Amino acid sequence: MFKELEKHFGVLKLPVGHVVYRQGDKDQDGYVLVKGRVELSRKFSGDMIERGVFITEGQVFGVFTALFGTESRRWNAITVEPSEIIMIPAQTLMTKIDAMDPFLKYCLSQWYSLEHSKK
Repeated sequence: MFKELEKHFGVLKLPVGHVVYRQGDKDQDGYVLVKGRVELSRKFSGDMIERGVFITEGQVFGVFTALFGTESRRWNAITVEPSEIIMIPAQTLMTKIDAMDPFLKYCLSQWYSLEHSKK
């Protein structure tokens, strides 16, 4: 699966500490982690920070803003190991989301609503 994505989008090789995106960013690109590890963190009101959420090889991340049409990114994504990622441009994601089965879109929107009602 990665080979086909790599052929279309290429692979970015990133050092430790590279900021893939920041909480509050407005972009909607998505990512696939091919190799390495990325930590997600976010700041809440005041000085409270949630850390320790890790993306591991083969996982998709950063698609939340495109998938659910949120205004901005809710997490920081920073490499904690030398990493290789495939960036999927926002326009490509939006094209795929727009072509998605309406029932699946509805199911995902319900999941999103349920997750946010817990907080």
